[in-house]
Amino acid sequence: MRFKRLDLIRYGKFTDRRLEFPFREADFHLVIGPNEAGKSTFRTAVLDLLFGFPLRTPLDFLHAKADLLLGAAIEREGTALEFLRRKANRNTLRTPDEAPLPDGALDSWLGGAHRAFFDKMFGLDHERLVAGGNSILNAQDDVGQVLFQSASGIASLGKVRDALEAEADALWAPTKSSKRVYYAARDLYDQASSDLKNAIVRTRDWASASERVQALSERSAEHRREQSARQETRARLERLRRVIPLLHELEECERELKDLDGVALLPSDAAQVLAQAQLSLARAGQRLEIHRGELDRLNIQASALQVDDKVLSLSEDIESLDALRHRYAGHEAAIIQAEGQSALLHGELMRMAKELGWQIADPAAPDALSMLRERMPGLPLRERLGQLLREHETISLAIEAADAVHANRLADAQALDAKLKNHAAPEPGADLRSALAQAQSLGDAVLTLSRADLTVRRRREALEQSMARLGSWKRAPDALAAVVWPTPQSVAAWLAERQSCQADLKSISSRRADKAATVQRLSLSIEQFQRLHQPVTQEDVIAAREQRNAVWRSIREGGRPLAASAEAYEAKVQHADALADQRHDKAREAAEFQALEQQLEQERAAYQDILRRHEACASALEVQESAWRERSIGLALDGMALEEFSDWLARKDAALDAAGALALAQEERDALAGAHSRAKEALGRALLRHGHAIDADAELADLRTQAQVRIREADDARVLRQEWEARRVEARPMLQASEQAAKAARGRLEAWHAEWREAATRAGLAEGTSIGEAVGALQLLSGMVDRLDQLQRLRQEQIDARRGDLHGFTTRAVALCRAADLAVPDGGVDVEAAFAMSRELMRRVAQARQAQEHAAVTARAIQEEQAQLRAAEHSAAEAQAQLQPLLESSGSNDPAALALAIARSDRLRALKSKLQGVQKRLAEDSDGISRERLLAEMAEVDAARLQVDLAAIQEEMTQAQEQQNALAVELAQAEADLASIAGSDDAARAEARRQEALATMADAASRYVKVYTAARLLRWSIDRYREEKQGPVLARASDIFSKLTLGAFERLRVDFEREPMALQGQRADGRLVGIEGLSDGTRDQLYLALRLAALELHLEQSAPLPFIADDLFINYDDARAEAGLRALADLSRRTQVIFLSHHDHIEELARSVFGDELNVIRLERQAAPARGQTPFGV
Repeated sequence: MRFKRLDLIRYGKFTDRRLEFPFREADFHLVIGPNEAGKSTFRTAVLDLLFGFPLRTPLDFLHAKADLLLGAAIEREGTALEFLRRKANRNTLRTPDEAPLPDGALDSWLGGAHRAFFDKMFGLDHERLVAGGNSILNAQDDVGQVLFQSASGIASLGKVRDALEAEADALWAPTKSSKRVYYAARDLYDQASSDLKNAIVRTRDWASASERVQALSERSAEHRREQSARQETRARLERLRRVIPLLHELEECERELKDLDGVALLPSDAAQVLAQAQLSLARAGQRLEIHRGELDRLNIQASALQVDDKVLSLSEDIESLDALRHRYAGHEAAIIQAEGQSALLHGELMRMAKELGWQIADPAAPDALSMLRERMPGLPLRERLGQLLREHETISLAIEAADAVHANRLADAQALDAKLKNHAAPEPGADLRSALAQAQSLGDAVLTLSRADLTVRRRREALEQSMARLGSWKRAPDALAAVVWPTPQSVAAWLAERQSCQADLKSISSRRADKAATVQRLSLSIEQFQRLHQPVTQEDVIAAREQRNAVWRSIREGGRPLAASAEAYEAKVQHADALADQRHDKAREAAEFQALEQQLEQERAAYQDILRRHEACASALEVQESAWRERSIGLALDGMALEEFSDWLARKDAALDAAGALALAQEERDALAGAHSRAKEALGRALLRHGHAIDADAELADLRTQAQVRIREADDARVLRQEWEARRVEARPMLQASEQAAKAARGRLEAWHAEWREAATRAGLAEGTSIGEAVGALQLLSGMVDRLDQLQRLRQEQIDARRGDLHGFTTRAVALCRAADLAVPDGGVDVEAAFAMSRELMRRVAQARQAQEHAAVTARAIQEEQAQLRAAEHSAAEAQAQLQPLLESSGSNDPAALALAIARSDRLRALKSKLQGVQKRLAEDSDGISRERLLAEMAEVDAARLQVDLAAIQEEMTQAQEQQNALAVELAQAEADLASIAGSDDAARAEARRQEALATMADAASRYVKVYTAARLLRWSIDRYREEKQGPVLARASDIFSKLTLGAFERLRVDFEREPMALQGQRADGRLVGIEGLSDGTRDQLYLALRLAALELHLEQSAPLPFIADDLFINYDDARAEAGLRALADLSRRTQVIFLSHHDHIEELARSVFGDELNVIRLERQAAPARGQTPFGV
């Protein structure tokens, strides 16, 4: 499966963003963008698209969760599928037209891969690359673990296994420890069992404890009763201590109240009311005296004021007249100025009439202006004359323009005819054009040939380097290609078989050493057992008896004399009998000795079997070594180890590829040189045929330039002639049109002359008046009309109207003076006198108003004084009214005696208040006891010894309380003892703890089985993966690792001598470097090589899926980054590879690897729009 297109419709910061991934032979696609351009969002989008959105996602900051939408087009082996993925609870997969798809529609495309597997196996970023390199370092001593976690993408697999083993050890182990869960629960179980045993109840103990609790309870009750009596006595004494002072105070108050019996009780504020009333009376008397004097003064002032009411009644008319006086003050000067302007306008009119040739008999006559107005032509006629003059100017300009256009077009047509007559266009010919096209198709031939030569040199150097890396092989590349070499699968099978034999031999050698040690240990045990117990076996008894019988047979048969052999025979008999007796006595030791011998015999047999197997394995390994030596000799690789042969084959393939590349580069260079020579020869012949001199040493570029100049000149000449011919065709109708336009303009001029003569006659102009004279006459007529209108407006608006205003003012001034009883002169009044009358009237009005205002102010002051006088009288009456109720209550009419009555009343009120307070306090402190009983109790005690009695009773109560506390502690302990043997739940609690401990032990045992099994299964999975995949994966990883390190490391090797086996890198000089000796960057490259090799092996067995790589080469230099891209290029021929990066220089490196077919997608950083905006960018 591969992506054909990915649509980020509404996802994260993207809106309607489409990414295209066209198919290439090397299916590699580069996505470049700066930081925060959306590369991480793209990786997450691939997971969400293929496997569904998670429940919560942080990518809803722009679009709401319900609006998140992704789309894609995927393809596989000619079939394609387009679909959408929504963020929803169901039906998340849909077709492009929103029809729902089954949830499992992508299962067959994904080959059963789930989200976590796809992310680990087909996704790799810089962070995971570094973590993988570190995990390899942590697992450096276990090659199986290195391979397994690199292939699966699971980093820190050793930590997982160590955690499982640590958890298993914390649960249970053969050695007891309180830190282990099982043994801690066992300790709790033992403690609970002990507590359960101790919780058994005994009858005698229970009866004794019960009796003790009852006795202590009775004593405690008696103590409480005695303490209660003491508390009552103390309470009575305390009450008397509180109430005795109150009783004395109560009696004192009652005696004083009896003395005040019959006193009238006045209001509580009577003294304050009396003081305020006396103060108010004093203030009111003072105010009355002041206001009465002021009122008399104001009345005298008001009687002296005089007001002119007649002038005040005419004040509005007088003020209006004064306003007209100010307005008309400049009328006389304005009239004089207007008459001067009128005279000037009249003189100008006469002058203009004289310029027009009009004769006026008497210019100063009154009807002179009327005569001028009658001779003036009307406005329509004047406008018509003006219009005709403007038309004449337009017609004249049109005639001039038409004549100029006709002349220009005639000249252009004649010039084009001359050019076409004298111009000839050469034709370069088709052969020159064809030769030039052929030369241009070669591009920059010199540069192309230089690049081809450079490529040939580089390919030759690469071949030499590749051949040098072949070591002892010194033949030519052709001989290298002619040999039939073993396939990598065969070599891997040989190597796997050899490694298997080596592993078996190593294992059998270890077992042989162990078995030899066991045989030696058993032999030593038997020897020590014999020295210690001296056991007698049945074989020893039989042997002794055989010796005895042999001596007897010799004596009986006469072979030995009886006297000489008797002593020996008796010794043999005694020895045989002693052995028989000893065997009977040490039967158990004999049985043990026999068992040891049988065990030794079995171990020796097993040791011999191991020796035979060891010899067989060694023989098989020697056969393999011999076979390989024969093969290596036949391949001219004497002395090469089988482990090095895979790497050598890879270098051989690289050398053959380099040889093929050199041959191809040489062919391309020769083809370019031939094409260059042919193009140069053809172009030279074509130039010679067209009359161009050719230098024998001229380069192809020079010939191409000459041909281009020749063809360009010919093309320019042909285009120029075609342009001239087209312009001549266009010029003919335009010339005819310009001639007709000139004739039409002259016709319009003749019509204008006829209309002008008729209008000029009507306007009184002479028949021979020129255009300039007519323009001047119209200007004079317009000026005369304007001046006539100005003169008429001046006389009507400036002179006549102002004279009327002054006459009306004079008449009104005289009438107002007479109405105000002012003297008016006889014989008429001029304007100046009228203005003086107006000023006098205004002075009289001001005086009358001033007097009127003084009178009004005085009247208001009199009213205010009268009001103040009435207020003072009212205040005195109110103060007297306030004293009247107090006088009536006291029973006296004398205000002086009222103060004493108020003092006695206040004392009576204070005593009553004090009596109520004492009674209230007595009621609160008497504990609800009546006054009579309190008096009786007070009589029974000595008040002087009251405090001493209280102290004594308090001391008794303290001692009694301490005894009660001690008794309570003793009673609580007795009750606890009784509860512990009678009513407690200790037994049940102990049983519950015991059951809980049993459950914890069971859980620990169950968890231990699971964890221990998981650790063992993980160890087994790692070993099995190593056994199955170590050969192919290491072979491919070695090749990739060598390329990634630019040949610094030739291959990867496994150290079989270490336990567990370890992975090492072999440098070009043969030195081996362990993982711990690699730099951080080289470890990252080792992890990348293992991941890519494992991924290629996985792709051979499963459906291909896109591989997403994110900024893997951040810490690589350009050379190693290019090597990494070439490794990904090999992977891209098996599955789609999408490489994400924020470094622009990666594009240049990628183009050097993939050429012009590289698909580059650029992501730009931009501010995320607000939610709801949908910018579209593809």
